[in-house]
Amino acid sequence: DVAHAVTTAPYDDHASLKTFAASCDVVTFEFENVPTDALDVIEALVPIRPGREALRISQDRLTEKAFLQGLGLNVAPFADITDAASLDAAIANIGMPSILKTRRFGHEVSVIAARSITGDVACFDPGENVHRNGILHTTTVPARLSSAQRTDAVLMAAKILNALDYVGVLGVELFVTPKGLIVNEIAPRVHNSGHWTQNGCMVDQFEQHIRAVSGWPLGDGSRYADVIMENLIGNDMDRVSALAVEKDTALHLYGKAEIKPGRKMGHVNRITR
Repeated sequence: DVAHAVTTAPYDDHASLKTFAASCDVVTFEFENVPTDALDVIEALVPIRPGREALRISQDRLTEKAFLQGLGLNVAPFADITDAASLDAAIANIGMPSILKTRRFGHEVSVIAARSITGDVACFDPGENVHRNGILHTTTVPARLSSAQRTDAVLMAAKILNALDYVGVLGVELFVTPKGLIVNEIAPRVHNSGHWTQNGCMVDQFEQHIRAVSGWPLGDGSRYADVIMENLIGNDMDRVSALAVEKDTALHLYGKAEIKPGRKMGHVNRITR
């Protein structure tokens, strides 16, 4: 329904990758853990946007923190944990409570921002995120931020985009603290917390991304409605019939055949104003 052709193949099927790349003018992605070898094959034939540097940085949380610090942005205290001794040392230095994360594969507010080939930057309004069991539950716009915090969030996202010479849409997750905004993570792709833009803006994050990577001018992402985006996780699918008739609610289903606990099956956007 949405593509002229579909290629389904393993990442190490270089022949299929070459055939796919040859059919494209530009290649983009919505998943940051694409193997480097596969990208090498594609990039030899066609541009990849956003670029490889954004992927390299976002794939490793330690590299990501160091990059953000290098831009002069505040990040949560962190340490490289390789064994029990380094864990003890980190806890002694950082204190408790702390969170132990894997560096790869694995809140707050988030900013969905875009940058064009010519360097123009456009940001959507920051959204306020609530998580349940480590999974995004809702994103609400507008977020409960002061004007100064909202400006700071947008400027931080723009700084990251420019430092990466980025082309496309990027998600920036931020913690709101009494001492200011702290960058949690970056995601080099359209982002779950930006799904509200489908029903709150004339140009949503998906169109904005395609505009950017294809060389079109960025669109007007101004928000014309207040929205609460709620993820449908696992057995939330039992609520679909009721949601389908709920007033001021837009239902977006992903077409996944199998329902699993913790699996994102879709989302709803509720217009609240």
